[in-house]
Amino acid sequence: MHFQYGFEFLHKHSEVMEPTSLAHQVHASKTSRKKNVEDIKRLVLLDNQSTTDLFCDKTLLESVYDSDDTMRVHTNAGDLVVTQKGKLKGLDHEVWYSKDAITNILSLKSVINRFDVTYDDANRKFVVHREATGKPNMEFVMRKDGLHCFDPTRAEFAFVETVEGNKIGF
Repeated sequence: MHFQYGFEFLHKHSEVMEPTSLAHQVHASKTSRKKNVEDIKRLVLLDNQSTTDLFCDKTLLESVYDSDDTMRVHTNAGDLVVTQKGKLKGLDHEVWYSKDAITNILSLKSVINRFDVTYDDANRKFVVHREATGKPNMEFVMRKDGLHCFDPTRAEFAFVETVEGNKIGF
């Protein structure tokens, strides 16, 4: 499965942002759909076809606010109008937010603008190198369905900053 987003960004305050295409959504049989959707809503996907970041898990964000801009996402499940943004904890990165989004998506485009990213083909994972910031690397491991996912609940990594974590480098 692939998440393919192509967004055409228009002038601020003038028009709704429209994606040019969305090839696929996560599909599952009726018996496993609820489990798959719940599972994927807690993960973060690294998407090499996305040109924007969209999150559905508000606990991964801080400072969620109503944006002056609007983004409309066209999917085979219908349209989604997104009007809020927030700052992604641990990455200090602004993303779009909608509780109705199907998952949390980080575009490879935005990540490589801030960090070095390599692909470990032996282990089928993208590695976002954050050593220079004093934070652990993020590993987006390929699942059986082909999506590269990061689990923010892993013990060695947290989007939530701690006092101990803030002491690093001081």
